[in-house]
Amino acid sequence: MKSKKEDCVTCSECGYEIAAVFLNEEGKRALRIYEKISLIIIDKEKKVGSIKCPKCGGKTQTNLGFWKQF
Repeated sequence: MKSKKEDCVTCSECGYEIAAVFLNEEGKRALRIYEKISLIIIDKEKKVGSIKCPKCGGKTQTNLGFWKQF
């Protein structure tokens, strides 16, 4: 499944799509995570975190606000 860049999280090293937003049966936005991931908080105040890619092991910086909406 390919998603708009702002509606998904991809690995910055290999491009693997780690998670994506989709519309569920009720028409509400929901999050689909393709494999088990670890989300590490780097700076809570700045809403910065890191995810280890389940495919290549690379680390990708992420906006914690994206995850908080789900």
